[in-house]
Amino acid sequence: MDESAAIPESDPYKQNGMAFFHIPFPEFMYLHSDYPTYGNKRDESGCWSVNTGFFSAIKEAGTI
Repeated sequence: MDESAAIPESDPYKQNGMAFFHIPFPEFMYLHSDYPTYGNKRDESGCWSVNTGFFSAIKEAGTI
């Protein structure tokens, strides 16, 4: 998150960041389990057993 804080507010691309995660967030699994989703899920996947708030922190940073 330190890198995100270093991006100046005047940067027009500040909110265009991308991140890739091997293990889904609990929020993703909630979405997939409780709402209609489309596409192929070809393998079993699990998520962290404890919601650490990492997704909320990324969302609050506003760069991804």
